[in-house]
Amino acid sequence: MMRESWTDERLDELNAKVDGGFQRMEARFAAVDARLDSVESRMEYINKRFELVDERFAQIDKRFEQVDRRFAQIDKRFEQVDKRFEQVDRRFEQIDKRFEGIDRRLDSIDEAIRSLSLTITRIVLGLAGSLVAVLAAAILTRL
Repeated sequence: MMRESWTDERLDELNAKVDGGFQRMEARFAAVDARLDSVESRMEYINKRFELVDERFAQIDKRFEQVDRRFAQIDKRFEQVDKRFEQVDRRFEQIDKRFEGIDRRLDSIDEAIRSLSLTITRIVLGLAGSLVAVLAAAILTRL
């Protein structure tokens, strides 16, 4: 293999090529830096948007907490209403028992009235029969 010697001209050409390569690299790095700056700017914008979304979610969370507290209050009110209905149910049960007692008394009175009515009917029929017999005897004795 043959070894070439480096002349000043060849060294200057190599130097120019190296300088050109570095300039191209610097230009590409500058383009990459510009892209990264653009990406960072977009990321900042996205981060701000996410912060806004986070704030909105925090507001929504607060609203849900308020709704939860209201539902808890409503649940307590329903529990009170349920207790009142239970009291009303117990009162109706007492009233039902009273009506059952009244029904039994009325049934007893009805039976007594029927029995009394039957007795009165028998007495009236017996008296009527006796009256007819007395009248028949009086008519027969006058004849």
